[in-house]
Amino acid sequence: MDTERDFLFFNERIATKYNPFYEGEYLVIQSYPREHKLIVEHRSFDYKNAKSH
Repeated sequence: MDTERDFLFFNERIATKYNPFYEGEYLVIQSYPREHKLIVEHRSFDYKNAKSH
């Protein structure tokens, strides 16, 4: 079961501390498997590119 701590990356203050991003940038976040840390897997300013990744 997911805990509140698992979703801290949704908090903008916490997310920007570890993964600074720019306006208009799309971040593809790896959230599973649960044994791995949450990481930004791909960054792009192109929506189609980010969505296809």
